[in-house]
Amino acid sequence: MAVGWRSRFQLLSLMAAHFVIDMLGGLLPGFLPVAREHFGLSLGAGVVLLAIMGIGSNLFQIPAGLVRRHARLPLMIQCGMVLSMLIFLFGFLPGGTPVWVLAALMFLVGIGIAFVHPEGLRGTLAVDGISSSVCTSLFMVSGFLGFAAGPLAGAWLVGHFRLPGLLLLIPLPLLVVLGIYRSRVRLAVDSGGGRAAGQTEQQDQPWSYWHLFTIAVFMNAGSATLQGLLPSYLHETGFPLTFCGMSAMLFGIGSAAGSLLFGVLAKRYRPSRFIMIGLAAGLPVIAGYFLLSGFRGAIWLTIPAGMLLSAGFPLIVVLARNAPGRLSLSMRLAWIVGGSWSAATAILLLVGQLADRIGLGRAMNAVWLCYLVALIVAVAGRLRFRRSR
Repeated sequence: MAVGWRSRFQLLSLMAAHFVIDMLGGLLPGFLPVAREHFGLSLGAGVVLLAIMGIGSNLFQIPAGLVRRHARLPLMIQCGMVLSMLIFLFGFLPGGTPVWVLAALMFLVGIGIAFVHPEGLRGTLAVDGISSSVCTSLFMVSGFLGFAAGPLAGAWLVGHFRLPGLLLLIPLPLLVVLGIYRSRVRLAVDSGGGRAAGQTEQQDQPWSYWHLFTIAVFMNAGSATLQGLLPSYLHETGFPLTFCGMSAMLFGIGSAAGSLLFGVLAKRYRPSRFIMIGLAAGLPVIAGYFLLSGFRGAIWLTIPAGMLLSAGFPLIVVLARNAPGRLSLSMRLAWIVGGSWSAATAILLLVGQLADRIGLGRAMNAVWLCYLVALIVAVAGRLRFRRSR
């Protein structure tokens, strides 16, 4: 069956929406050192801003997925894109702006980001002529790339033009809104009840839905801590802001490349194997990176670290659609993406407060510890599944 131009346009519009919205969500880590200086914030207060945006952008995906589960028009994608543009107000705010104003601003930005994700995922399931697995993978990879580009974009723009440089990004979300409207994106209607539609890959269900959720929480906690605090960690050691943003971006690029690779291989082999292999192989890589992070050349270790440690998350999303559990499709997607990232952001908040007390360098050990816990949970669940057969 030939794929029509409208289907391609719809998929490209959804991919662009995910790229841009996650790029806006990734801007703050890149310019956080400058924002802290401009507004007189401690590291703990800066991490609170990151956490508030992260919790808002993920936790609100759950009610967003529930409220409009029968809707066919992607109104929340367009509204969320406009609301997320509030982050550009950082280019106007004076240095004496109270921290609660910044926190409220980031919370609203987070809600805007949250609005885009559930309907974006449902939009990929309604594209005609292209398999939902391909659409979902491309949609997820676009988000990885966007979140990877965010720290570098924020660091480069603010490093060259200070905070008003963020305003140069205003056309991007507006173009996305236009693309979603012109391509006539429609949403898959939630049929409700039990297991998600389809019974593919049932032979590879060693984990229940909530088991997958737990693995995702700690996997995402490691990624959130790394991408959220790595620019600040490197900036404290004396590296320029653009280099710090580039380091976080390369981790995200590795995550996107690994997602594509794992997605292709998972068609021939069991997806759960790649989740566990990636975590096991990635742990020594990320440990080696932090041992060598004082050297510029260590930046290249962030690519394989991302490929191994974060690339398994899209596979978790795919497995969660058919894993044992009673949640409806929209709620499965909302919890496995938004719920897991909300819990991960709460862990990031704890790491930030810990960093204020013992130093950021020591607190960054939480990165590999989170991935280690995810691996232990995955292996334990796999062994339990084998014993029950």
